[in-house]
Amino acid sequence: MTRAIPAEAPIGRDEDASALCAAVIADGERDAREIERSAAERIAELKASASEQAAAVRGEALESARRKALRQRELVLATIPLELSRIAAARVESQLTEIRRSIEERIRDRRGFDVPRTFERLAQDAIDRMEGDSFVVALAPADHGELGKRLGDALRERYPGRKVAVVADETVRGTGPVVRTGDGRCCCDNRLEERLVRMWPELRQRIASRTGLARSLDVGGEA
Repeated sequence: MTRAIPAEAPIGRDEDASALCAAVIADGERDAREIERSAAERIAELKASASEQAAAVRGEALESARRKALRQRELVLATIPLELSRIAAARVESQLTEIRRSIEERIRDRRGFDVPRTFERLAQDAIDRMEGDSFVVALAPADHGELGKRLGDALRERYPGRKVAVVADETVRGTGPVVRTGDGRCCCDNRLEERLVRMWPELRQRIASRTGLARSLDVGGEA
C-alpha cells in the first residue's frame, strides 16, 4: 500500500528520514496484519460454508438412501402375498398331480372297482350318447376273452331293439370300451384312461374343493 509523504517534513535530515521510514514500515505492518486478519476471516467463512454444504449434501444423501430403502422394503412386502400364493398353488398342484397318478395306477391295476360292471356302464354311457340302431363295442383282446360274452348279453338285454356287437380289437389298449355306430360315423372312446383325461379339469376342481386343498390358495388373499 502506497503512503503519501507529509509535505511539511523536511527532507535531507537523517532523523526525519528514519522517522519517515519507521512510519511507512509501521503502516505496512498494520496493513499486512489487516490483510492477514481479513484472509483468516474469509478462510473461516469458506470453511464454515463448506461444512454447511457438506452437511447438507450428507443429509440429502442420507434422506435419499432412506427413501430408497423404504421403496425397496415396500416392494419386498408387496411381493410376499404373491410369493405365498405361488408357493401354495405349487403345493396344491403337486398334491393334485399325486392324486391323479394314484387314480391312473388304480385304473391300470384295476383296483377298487367292479371291472365287469364298470365295462357295462361305460358301454351303456357311450351308446346312450349316440344315435343309431347298430353299435360295435370294441375291447382289448384280453378283455374280450374274459368279459366279451357277459358284456354282449348285458347290452343286448338293455337295448332289445338295437343291434350290439362286442368285438376284439388289437388297437384298443387300456380299461374300457371304444364304441362306434354300425356305419362308423360316430365313435366314443369311453376307456377309463381317456375319460380321466377329458374329465380331469373338472375333476381336479372337485377334488380340491372336497379335500380342502382349494383353501390353501387363500394364503395370499385370493381364491
